[in-house]
Amino acid sequence: FHIITFASNTMSFANTDALNTHLADKSYIEGWSFSPKDSEVFSAFSLPCPAAHPHAYRWYIHIAALTGLPTALINSAPATPASVAAHAPAKDEKKVAKKAADDDDDDEMDLGF
Repeated sequence: FHIITFASNTMSFANTDALNTHLADKSYIEGWSFSPKDSEVFSAFSLPCPAAHPHAYRWYIHIAALTGLPTALINSAPATPASVAAHAPAKDEKKVAKKAADDDDDDEMDLGF
């Protein structure tokens, strides 16, 4: 449970749903550019689920990139079975890839004449 309150404008995010709603039409927490408030909110939340909170996820990845957080750390969120299945190649794609690899015959040299 996260509550972030800013004295200057009493902006608060009780949870990721609230953050996602706020960021639906914004790129930053406040204003038109990266600010200390983005860093403050970023440090209070972990990587949001892209399916459930697409705006918060987009913002989180963007702020991580601006702060220099390595991509490997951003993408190290635990995978869910649904996300793995969505990104897994179809069986036919695997067969095509295997056939292409088998057809790649490095024993012969084609000089083109």
